[in-house]
Amino acid sequence: MSAGAGRGYAPSPEEGVACAAGLALIALIAAVLRILGWGHWSLWLDEAMTLDYTRRGLRGLWEILILDGNHPPAHYLVIYAVRRVSESDAALRLPSVVFGVATTLAIFVRCGGRRRAAVSLGAALAFAVMPLAVHYGQEVRPYSMALCFVAMADAARVTWRETRSRLAFGIWVSSSVLAAYTLYIAIVALATMLLVETALAWRRRREDPARLRAALAVAACTIVLYLPWLWAIRHGLHQPPGEAPQLTLGAIWAELVGLAAGRDENPGRQASAALIWFVWMAGLVRAEGEERWRLGLDLAALTVGVLAALWCAHHWWSVRYLVVALLPLSRGIGEAFGWTADLTPARVREAAAAALAGTIILVQAPALAENRESGRVDWRRAAGYLEFEAGKGRRGEILAADGWAYFCLRAQMTRRQDPRDVTLTGSVAELQAKVATSPDGWVARAPHYRNVPAEIDAFLRTTSPWAIIDEADDVHLYRFEKGTLLAP
Repeated sequence: MSAGAGRGYAPSPEEGVACAAGLALIALIAAVLRILGWGHWSLWLDEAMTLDYTRRGLRGLWEILILDGNHPPAHYLVIYAVRRVSESDAALRLPSVVFGVATTLAIFVRCGGRRRAAVSLGAALAFAVMPLAVHYGQEVRPYSMALCFVAMADAARVTWRETRSRLAFGIWVSSSVLAAYTLYIAIVALATMLLVETALAWRRRREDPARLRAALAVAACTIVLYLPWLWAIRHGLHQPPGEAPQLTLGAIWAELVGLAAGRDENPGRQASAALIWFVWMAGLVRAEGEERWRLGLDLAALTVGVLAALWCAHHWWSVRYLVVALLPLSRGIGEAFGWTADLTPARVREAAAAALAGTIILVQAPALAENRESGRVDWRRAAGYLEFEAGKGRRGEILAADGWAYFCLRAQMTRRQDPRDVTLTGSVAELQAKVATSPDGWVARAPHYRNVPAEIDAFLRTTSPWAIIDEADDVHLYRFEKGTLLAP
């Protein structure tokens, strides 16, 4: 790689081939990391709810999404299409893997592609091995899909500015619309991107009027095409859940640690995150002109800006709400790779880049290993236990005392060789009535789900559970026959 590889220049054919090989290897790494270990856990609550929604048919899916008001429909339509082919966990997770790999490629294009090989490959690698990106690249949730379309929109914007291609403009528009229809938080990234692009185009409107027209056209198309969904959910919005943590420096840093070197259930490691952010800061210092302040603005909007918005709305937050900030984080790390390429003598340039890549992979390895071994809970164990008991003659109706147990257990029980449905009981009176009228069966209670009447737990505590499945959120399984809870 020549000394100019970190900045814009025309690569030689040999460098082009080497760059393509490097990108293919990074894409393979991204795919492998997102597939490794995904058979170690089952669908958790939100994933099971996604499957449950898509089982209702197109009309039922549309109605529940409008009633809920918290989720745009694009990802659900993808899962609806997938489950018509297969309902296996692997099939349902595959779209997120594909979107994750596609995001890696889009970041490569956004950062300049072969003309800035060191920057582009470094940014792509950073995203490929980011634990949080891997985590959500495995889930049956919309985060990976939203990341992909935001990255594609940004890459198309840069490509259009350089080529004025109609295809690039079409991808810019369509990706922006699809991102908005996939995840609400993606709108923050789109708004930041379009506002900045419009402001820059306005300053150069005399010498380049097409740029301003393009920015305004993309913004207008996105807004107009998104209005039908906003109109559809106008009556479905409700008070956001919970209470957001206080917006302190400590709280912000905790989320930034998880963003850089953690995953959803384990926020990450301080030292690993500090090193990743140090590399990002080096890239920010190295970046030139517009990209330098774009990096800072994008990251601020998608981290502190999102947290502030959630705090103002009294909405609880999680590191998942910062997931789109992985894009500017990866771009900044890519700029650090470009700096390494520019400052290192030609004879050791590849070795220096490999050392930086190895360092990033090394500090992310512990979180990646944890994600592979114990990324989520495993409700298949609870379903397997009930199937085992059914084989011994203890079958009967399955009642869920809370929503968590209902969705997770139902996702597993209805797909077994002997499919059995699960019934949700929302009150102690409903639970007692079901126990009294059913000849025999089971009651499932996930104690970590707090949003249940206290009377339900008081009723269940009158006897001991037959099993507590640690891998399934410590779900308690109680046996009843002839209207009475039985001790083991």
